[in-house]
Amino acid sequence: MGDNTEEKKWGPLGPPGAVPDKATDPITGEAYPVGTGVGAAAGGTGSSYWGDEDNYWRNNYSSRPYSSGRTYDDLSPAYRYGYDSANQYRGRSWNEAENDLERGWEHAKGASRSAWHDVKDAVRDAWHRVERATPGDADRDGR
Repeated sequence: MGDNTEEKKWGPLGPPGAVPDKATDPITGEAYPVGTGVGAAAGGTGSSYWGDEDNYWRNNYSSRPYSSGRTYDDLSPAYRYGYDSANQYRGRSWNEAENDLERGWEHAKGASRSAWHDVKDAVRDAWHRVERATPGDADRDGR
């Protein structure tokens, strides 16, 4: 067996802000490419695919208090980042992961010109939506 020092140092997800190639569906236990799976819970509060989540946020973003003066295109990268990150950091609470998420935003935002403080609430919204769709309380925050 080889000695994987990087994994020992950072854990299986890599250094803070790193985006893994694969994640594990919390319901089926199957691996899937990051950004394509969450596992829907009863009641339809979450989706198995980003496309469904994208539609949800496109139709609901304007009801969020942080959306004033913003278009969906302004917030879409933040929703996607929250969606992907909730899977990447499964088992950690939002408060535990927030600093890593802030550092990772510069890489994750792509062409977005939004700073972390402008999108943090949208990232958190998407994070908690994924968490509510995941059975149990994986990050132990009572949600």
